Amino acid sequence: MSSLFDDYSNNEVSLLDPGAGVGSLTAAFVEEFMNRRIRPSKLSVTAYEIEPLMLDYLESTMKNCELSCSNVGTSMYSHIETGDFIEECSEIVSGDLLAAGRFAHGVYSHVIVNPLYKKIPSFQR
Repeated sequence: MSSLFDDYSNNEVSLLDPGAGVGSLTAAFVEEFMNRRIRPSKLSVTAYEIEPLMLDYLESTMKNCELSCSNVGTSMYSHIETGDFIEECSEIVSGDLLAAGRFAHGVYSHVIVNPLYKKIPSFQR
């Protein structure tokens, strides 16, 4: 999934992972971007995870990602939000979710998320 992202338009990449779990998708994103010929100089990640059991693992993943970035000359800042992404966004769904000022941590250039299989009702005909 991470390889599907086009190159970025500037030297800074800002990633939103709204259902981070242990950080697997973020780690794949970081690996993909750090292996590209042209890398960003700065990467910021906001990871949302509501499940307390996942938080220690997610924090460890973010630290490993920061180390990987540092090893190739990219600075990385990560922030873990423990709130419910869906709940926090519900009031602004009708607007542009990637617009400035919509989230506490600003504008995102990239978003990565798995489908919410259990939360999306299946439709039978």
